[in-house]
Amino acid sequence: MKQLYTFLAMALLLLCGHVAVSQSLHTEYFNEEGREVEPGKALYKVVTEEDSAGSIVSTRYLLKDNSKLRQHRYKHWAQGKKLKYGTHYEWFAGGQVKLETNFRNDSLTGPHTRWYENGQVHISRQYHRYQLVDTLKSYFPSGALRRVEVYDNGKMLIGRVYNEAGEEVKHTPMEVMPEFPGGEMQMFRWVGKNVRYPGNALKAGIQGIVVVSFMVDTTGQISKIEMLQGLHPDCEAEAIRVVKQFPKFKPGTIEGVPTEMTYIFPLRFATR
Repeated sequence: MKQLYTFLAMALLLLCGHVAVSQSLHTEYFNEEGREVEPGKALYKVVTEEDSAGSIVSTRYLLKDNSKLRQHRYKHWAQGKKLKYGTHYEWFAGGQVKLETNFRNDSLTGPHTRWYENGQVHISRQYHRYQLVDTLKSYFPSGALRRVEVYDNGKMLIGRVYNEAGEEVKHTPMEVMPEFPGGEMQMFRWVGKNVRYPGNALKAGIQGIVVVSFMVDTTGQISKIEMLQGLHPDCEAEAIRVVKQFPKFKPGTIEGVPTEMTYIFPLRFATR
């Protein structure tokens, strides 16, 4: 019997080891603008691995302490596509999970949970193809219920908001995204006046879209610029230059409280 227990234990260890095995594909280094640089000039590194199921796992680390910042999963990488799927994570600087969200075939689908730094759930909601469905709940840092909303295909059917004592109060939007001064149309006008088509890209007939993400902090300042979709080095540099020149945004808010948020900025380069 002892031999049987030993055999089963060894088999379990081997099985667990097989599941955990991942093959490192490459490591890339990036500066604060999201541009790939030499390791000595980098602020972040992104380690890309393939797990035993053939999934591609991309994990971003802060180099100064090797702490995890976020992790994404993809499939069909080999076909030149990066389709998000499975569970994606973000972490606070202290290592606590900040965000856990799910994708299916590159579509935001499934549970989406955000935490406070103290470990208390902040917001719990469900998505189906980027549309809110089912029940959304948000909480105070103390754990007291703050909001309950019921959705059907993105449309809110029921919405109730409470104070920390449990008393119902006037319903207000939970989340307001950061905004360029004067709104979206003013942003389009500003970009149109300030962007310059790079000469080398123009001569080469390069056309397409560059996608940049950046953080808007609680004061409206822009930071953590990252290149999400490149096109031509000069076009990428121009997109980053434009973002750096943006005036201060109106900060985004969650439950009326200014909150650091990610803003996605696509910039099209076209000759007509």
